[in-house]
Amino acid sequence: MAFIFTALLTLLAMEYFLRLPFLPRIRAVIRISNRVAHVLPSAVISDHWKEKVLLRYAGALMYNSMILLLMLVGCLLMIGGFAWLADRIAGVEPTTISVISSLPGMILMVAISIPYICFRKWYVDQ
Repeated sequence: MAFIFTALLTLLAMEYFLRLPFLPRIRAVIRISNRVAHVLPSAVISDHWKEKVLLRYAGALMYNSMILLLMLVGCLLMIGGFAWLADRIAGVEPTTISVISSLPGMILMVAISIPYICFRKWYVDQ
């Protein structure tokens, strides 16, 4: 029963990741990091302007990183909460949390998530 709960929680987590803007936030972090990599070694830009620009870039990096952290924590809390609730209601042994953290559980989650993401990408999101 815990494997069924793990499969359902995997589908729930995949929907969570597909619906929230993870990729745009990650792209924003990469874009800002690339800008920093271009500004920092530049001999054309004065140190005064580098200080101003890098402070702004640092704030944008921190903001986007915190948003990503909140998204990940939200997913972990959702999955952990549902797993705990499923274990309490159904009283399964082994628990869903132990299945999720075991090697067979991780293989099951990968085996479910990859085809599900491909299905969503090719058939649902068109």
